[in-house]
Amino acid sequence: MRKLVPALLLVTSALASSACSQDPDVAKRGFMRRADEYVRANKLAEAVIEYRNAIQIDSRFGEARLKLADTYAVLKDATGARREYLRAADLLPENADAQIKAATLLLLSGEFEDAERRAQRALAVQPDNVQALIVRAHALARMDRLDAALQQAEEAVRASPESGEGYLTVGNMQLAKGDRDKAEDAFVEAVRKAPKSVEARLAFTRFYWAAGKLTEAEAQLNEALKLDEGHPLVNRALIYLYLSTGRKSEAEKSLRTMAAKDVRDTLPLADYLVATGRTPEARTLLESIAADKRDVFVEAQLRLARLLTVADVDGAMPFVEKALAANPRHTDALVLKADLLSRKGDRDGALRTVQEATQNDPGSAPARLVLGRIYLLRGDSAAAMTAFNEALQRNPRLYQADVELARVHLAAGRARDAEQFARSAVQQAPNAREAQLVLARVELAKGDLGSAEPRLRTLARSFPGSSEVQAQLGVLELRKKNTAAGRASLERAVALDPGNVDALSNLISLDLERSQPSVAKARTEAMLAKAPRDTRVMLVAGTLHWHLKEYGQAEQVLRRAVDIDPALTPAYALLARVYFAQGRTNEALVEYQGIARRDPKSVSALTLVGMLQQEQQRRPEAKTAYQQALAVDSNAAVAANNLAWMYAEDGERLDEALQLARVARARMPQSADAGDTLGWVLYKKGLFESALSVLKEAAAQDPQNADLQYHLGLAYAKTDNFRLARQKLESALALNPSSSLAAEARNTLRQLEAMGS
Repeated sequence: MRKLVPALLLVTSALASSACSQDPDVAKRGFMRRADEYVRANKLAEAVIEYRNAIQIDSRFGEARLKLADTYAVLKDATGARREYLRAADLLPENADAQIKAATLLLLSGEFEDAERRAQRALAVQPDNVQALIVRAHALARMDRLDAALQQAEEAVRASPESGEGYLTVGNMQLAKGDRDKAEDAFVEAVRKAPKSVEARLAFTRFYWAAGKLTEAEAQLNEALKLDEGHPLVNRALIYLYLSTGRKSEAEKSLRTMAAKDVRDTLPLADYLVATGRTPEARTLLESIAADKRDVFVEAQLRLARLLTVADVDGAMPFVEKALAANPRHTDALVLKADLLSRKGDRDGALRTVQEATQNDPGSAPARLVLGRIYLLRGDSAAAMTAFNEALQRNPRLYQADVELARVHLAAGRARDAEQFARSAVQQAPNAREAQLVLARVELAKGDLGSAEPRLRTLARSFPGSSEVQAQLGVLELRKKNTAAGRASLERAVALDPGNVDALSNLISLDLERSQPSVAKARTEAMLAKAPRDTRVMLVAGTLHWHLKEYGQAEQVLRRAVDIDPALTPAYALLARVYFAQGRTNEALVEYQGIARRDPKSVSALTLVGMLQQEQQRRPEAKTAYQQALAVDSNAAVAANNLAWMYAEDGERLDEALQLARVARARMPQSADAGDTLGWVLYKKGLFESALSVLKEAAAQDPQNADLQYHLGLAYAKTDNFRLARQKLESALALNPSSSLAAEARNTLRQLEAMGS
């Protein structure tokens, strides 16, 4: 019997082991224990695997998800950390730490309402939790609820009166409210309560810097340096202060000292060398540290790519690919790759890449900025504006987003809105060329030459190599009737950048005025050779060929343009003119119907079929073609606009027409035709005040459009403004007395006279 005992023990042990392995709770906690051990040993990749094993057994294991999120955060995996923090917070509603971490991530990604709700959950569990109060204060402030935000910050002070964190938050909230004296008092108290807090000193530095008190800012930085001489933010702030006060030698000395201590600080030194015009030295430095493949490998590769981006897109791309091979989810690398792809004309690839960046890192303002720029290139102004506004939500100091919004509004004829964003950009970055330039363009659009001229002259002195500045100087001179000076500036603009479309368009107009079509054609062909997929250049070329009655060449270049950008409204309109001028409506229709049959998803072909049938008064067939285009792409702007117009004219499906017209206007805010359509649909629905508002904006975009003036006149009549109604109807007749609407305009005028209005 005794010989059986070991065997029996083995069987019992095996059965016990089997029972344990079958117990999910024991198994999942075993995985988590091993993960915790890996974390303590700094084996984070292995820890991730074990935490995920635990979650695989129990997907509602909130404790493991929270620890997994913490590990992702250390690994700088923003997507993984965000996902797990949010899930952990949902599974652990009574865990204040989980709620605060989730709220902080939501705050960083611009989801302020959700962040505030999570902070409230933490406060429901721990009403005096300082971190929760501070996060909620910041979320409320970003929602412009500054009084409530200040109240939360003051609660944080009461919850922990000996801590400096609450006072820092109070200072920031008072600053946001514009009370600089109370903000300063709070920062003073924060430093008094936490004299060894580098963060408090940095906050005080930012306050003094914003107030222009650079001596006081420098004193705070020196105090912070005594606390932590290697603190990267303190050192960088001190270097920027040296640079802003013209102390370049001190800045470079500090940069080299930092770089000698930590290879990661070689990157700011490289940036400095580039900024001071020592690009070859910067490149040599970056190549030397990139070769080591240490902590700075990815960042060094990206900086090397940026050095080449403007002059050599193809040469820059391999550096970006190396960075992504090392870290496929790196946000800056994806954003830079998207930018390079868009420069090469691969807009679909660029869009996919930058969307991946925004999904990986929802809080990235630069990713939203590039996303907006790519939408603009694709002709989707509405989506671009959304992206730019989201970029500003994530970083209100991102002046480049202000600049882009100013440009979009300016292109749409909304000078007042454009000026608001342009002035915001100048306020954020007074020395930035693009900020000053977009404000000068707004001033030119408003006819304020007295403000635009000194601004442009200053820019020309500061940036003598800027093609954009020279182009706007040319516009200024032309507005002043100084044709020779205007031409000279435009020629300089094109010499500096052969791809400057604005300068090219103005020069071509001058060439044609001087009866030099061959010169105009040579300019256009040279630019097309350099930018074969730039639809702006194609539109300029198509317009020139149409003007010269070179219809075959016009058709060829315009068809390429709409294939690349199906929302390019001017190209469609010009193509129609080309066909009608040659009497080729039927031939063109047959050809585009064939294209549509071969490629039923070709929005451009279906839209052109509709336009040609509409011109032939084959209205049912035209509507069908537009409907087919919209079935492929519900945002097909030209098809939506034209179908909405036809519905309005025929008095049918007005609710659908309104929806279509709004899509068209949103996608083509720069198009007066889209505004006219929306206004006319609103008029047909009896919404006269709304129609008037839209038609006034559209008429301002195209004051020479007789049909628009007629519609505006009718809207004024319906809103009992008979004086302006007569004025606009008379303008319509003066602009085009033979218009199809001329008889109706005269009839309406007679009715107004009969009414004594």
